[in-house]
Amino acid sequence: MIKRDRPVWWAQRLAWAAVATAVIGCSGCAGVSPEQKKQSLAHYQLGASRLGDNQMQEAFVEFQEAIKLNPGNRDAHYALGHIYFQQGRFDDASKEFHVVLTLKPDESEAFNYLGKVYEQQGKDAQAIEAYQSALKNPLYVTPEIPHTNLGMLYVKQKRVTDAIREFREAMRINPRYPVSYFQLGKLYIDLGMSEEAISVYKELTERYPDLLEANYQLALAYAKSGAKQSAMTYFDKVIKQAPNSALAVDAQQQVGNLK
Repeated sequence: MIKRDRPVWWAQRLAWAAVATAVIGCSGCAGVSPEQKKQSLAHYQLGASRLGDNQMQEAFVEFQEAIKLNPGNRDAHYALGHIYFQQGRFDDASKEFHVVLTLKPDESEAFNYLGKVYEQQGKDAQAIEAYQSALKNPLYVTPEIPHTNLGMLYVKQKRVTDAIREFREAMRINPRYPVSYFQLGKLYIDLGMSEEAISVYKELTERYPDLLEANYQLALAYAKSGAKQSAMTYFDKVIKQAPNSALAVDAQQQVGNLK
């Protein structure tokens, strides 16, 4: 199953934090000694390692210690915001991401995550603004993510044209980001536009021939369009790829229904 925004950020931010602590006079570091910065980084690195091992409470403690030693450690604030989000403590998460943005106003990752927080709070207008703010930074490495998040929010608001535009832009920026394909294909299916969905899923399966869910969704799209033989071909591919998977079991049932 493809996750739409899996938080695998800790490995990247770990390297960035090591570089950032070498910068003298960084924002938010006034009054913090080099030794405190070093210790703060160590706690952050340990927290990131704990988070990578799904040891949430242990990570939480380490990030708190990192911030206590250096309140300007924005990576620790970001990580803490992530944990609060996972715990459903959205007000606390929002505060941490706002701290990150105070320390670095063009931090696109924080804007993107803040958009997710606002969505959970039912603040759609603010979520849209946050995602759009994330896209203002020309140096943002993964703009396809907020584009896709915007598209999903527009789907919820029934702004179909806007949603399609955002998904298409995400695909243009990064043709190898599967989430945007799945979201656009699902939207086309929901709209009864089977041929358009087939086109999207075919492009995805060409890029990822062995992506199980992509083959399954393409088979479903073919089935909805009435192209039974093509649907059975891709359902059979799913069954052969992972015969014991839940998708394979469903594919077998779909094949039985098509015969």
